[in-house]
Amino acid sequence: MVELKAKVILFGASRAGESFIEYAKKANEYEILAIADNDITKQNTFFYGYPVIAPAQISEFEYDFIIITSAFALQIQDQLITELKVNKSKIKAAPKNISVPTKSYRAFEDRNTINLARDVLLCIIDLFESEKIPYFIDHGTLLGIIRDGDIIPWDDDIDISIYYEDMIKAIRCIEENISRLPMNEMLAWTLNVYYEENDILNVIEITFDQNNKMNIIKFSISIKSIIFKNKFAIQKVTYAPEYHFKKSERINYRGRMVSVPFDYEKYLEFHYGDWTIPKKDCSILDIKNYRDPVYTIKKEDRR
Repeated sequence: MVELKAKVILFGASRAGESFIEYAKKANEYEILAIADNDITKQNTFFYGYPVIAPAQISEFEYDFIIITSAFALQIQDQLITELKVNKSKIKAAPKNISVPTKSYRAFEDRNTINLARDVLLCIIDLFESEKIPYFIDHGTLLGIIRDGDIIPWDDDIDISIYYEDMIKAIRCIEENISRLPMNEMLAWTLNVYYEENDILNVIEITFDQNNKMNIIKFSISIKSIIFKNKFAIQKVTYAPEYHFKKSERINYRGRMVSVPFDYEKYLEFHYGDWTIPKKDCSILDIKNYRDPVYTIKKEDRR
């Protein structure tokens, strides 16, 4: 019996689109018809063998879904619904752990990788506490620890948040103590910092590259800055009522007391809606407090 593939149009001839195309070839679940993009210089060209079309041409195709492969998911979703009259039920976004090129698909389902991630998380917490840098275990990592007692196997990175004022101190702390991380000379890693267009440092990312000798799959530790504005705590692509981050709570994780946002169950509800039900392959459209990012114009490689 021949399995029917879902006929899809991607929206975004981007690095995320490239990652999704690579995944789709392996998964054999999708028939990609075309790729829509708002950039007129990309239209009427080909992207990895697929025609790039103007959004207005979407109506010329018979498709099952439009899959957004762009960081600007909310803007594109609104464009599809408002301007192009696409039914919302036909709009999806690529799962985060497929569409982000720096991440691996379900890396933490690998035992060696999740063990290293646990050790690195606790080591960075030790460094921050020793330097008196307030921190919060956040996002998917927080969800896993609260709901399941551990990192979610199908998550794509480790999330920590700190105050914007402590970002430079955190970089210095990590660089000066990198030898204390549970690594060895066989494990390649990079440390990058990312800035928004107004030159605000918003993400520190430590990426551990795949290593066959150590049986490690590529994953990242993302340390995101928190800025308070108009009674909200603002991060790169999310926001929340500021009271969740004005102070923290302490919970037990693997025999250690670690810091999490205040009133963390309400925070998780604000972030995910019903957070008690596990959901694999979450996309950015599943995040209730998602905001399209301010375009990052500068990436600084620290190694």
